Amino acid sequence: MDDDLLAHIDTRGVEVLNAIDDRAWTKILAAGERDQDTLELVTDDDETCILSVPFTTNVKPTHVVIVGGGTNGTDVSACAMVKVFVNKPSLGFEECAKKTPAQTLDAREGASAGGVFELDKTAFDNVRTLTFYFESNVGDTERTSVRRLEIRGRTMDAADVNQLKKC
Repeated sequence: MDDDLLAHIDTRGVEVLNAIDDRAWTKILAAGERDQDTLELVTDDDETCILSVPFTTNVKPTHVVIVGGGTNGTDVSACAMVKVFVNKPSLGFEECAKKTPAQTLDAREGASAGGVFELDKTAFDNVRTLTFYFESNVGDTERTSVRRLEIRGRTMDAADVNQLKKC
């Protein structure tokens, strides 16, 4: 698998909608914190949540690791369906529900592989922002929990103009 892209996330621009704690994304994205089973992002009003993750440079994500939580009560369960959008930083809930994502991930299927999902190589090229729409959960409960989100890939190396040949 490629490198962890954590160092390339623009932490000042990360946004989460419908979470109990607006800074909860640090618990699931930050190295060290995301390794603790007790830290998780939990939705507030219902099972849906939007997490927008901008990068400081263009990247090519190849894998994501999504691990559901659901340890903080009976009305909370792990995420099930996750839609991933590319370069769409300002999506709302209605748009996420209606628009076609770059890829849809079934966290129930990924659980057997440690939560690792391979991303479509053609859909995730030259990415500046990834938006995750946590659409549903496994227990059909009121709230959804995510314990870990890791984005793996590589940065897009800028072309060296001096190396280009004339046509």
